[in-house]
Amino acid sequence: MARIVVSVLLIAGAACGRCVFCERGRIVLRARSISALTADGSSRQPGVGRAVSLWFASALRTATLLALLWTVSAGAQSSLPPDIDPQSYSRLPLILKDSLDAQGKRIFEAVNGKESNVPRLGPPASSLYSLPVSEPYDELNVRLRKAGVGPRFFEICTLVPAREFNQQYEWSAHEVGARRAGVSQEVIDVIKLDRPVTGLPEKEAAVIEFGRALLRGDRQVPAELFARMVALFGREGTIEITMIMGDYAMTAMLLNAVDQHLPPGREPLLPTP
Repeated sequence: MARIVVSVLLIAGAACGRCVFCERGRIVLRARSISALTADGSSRQPGVGRAVSLWFASALRTATLLALLWTVSAGAQSSLPPDIDPQSYSRLPLILKDSLDAQGKRIFEAVNGKESNVPRLGPPASSLYSLPVSEPYDELNVRLRKAGVGPRFFEICTLVPAREFNQQYEWSAHEVGARRAGVSQEVIDVIKLDRPVTGLPEKEAAVIEFGRALLRGDRQVPAELFARMVALFGREGTIEITMIMGDYAMTAMLLNAVDQHLPPGREPLLPTP
């Protein structure tokens, strides 16, 4: 059994050919005799023993790690609902670039870049099912990311609809983005845990209240709240905030419709019912 394991690791290492351990593996293969190895991976041939021992130990660790990763991936796939595609992690299979006509390929590249045949997971992948809409939908998001309210309030505006729609994929991406943009964990937790805005800075509190008004109850904004938003952000900023929230409310609806799941390795950050 030990010789079988050694043989597999030697062949795998020789096939890789990218590291010093694989080079040592090829040295052993050139000897054309697995019997040159002892049970612990050392060698009876002078000058080869330590090299083989190091290579064997590294290859064994690599094989163990790969087996563990495969097990985790297989477990994640087996836990997906039956209507979820194991590549897209949604109800819709991925649309590959080479399956599209010339116009479709142009739109695909405008949304996903020119290098890959596979779309980005999440909104870009699902929006490709409506190609005429996919490009302006992506372009709107690109423009809103450059809005004058700045990255910090942009990210707050993404979190409010993600929370209101219980959208795990959207939230988990933008909580990380919000921290990166300088949003305090206190503000994030007020949105995430549906807490009152009492004690938050005035601007952050107003934006959260504004978003909750737009997305809850009768979805109407009181005159006093709108006046406060204009006083804090100006008319242009207030409309930018409204449109960012609208964009991410639309995205949350898209992701909920296709039941978008997080891929393995992405930590779910939103507590959901």
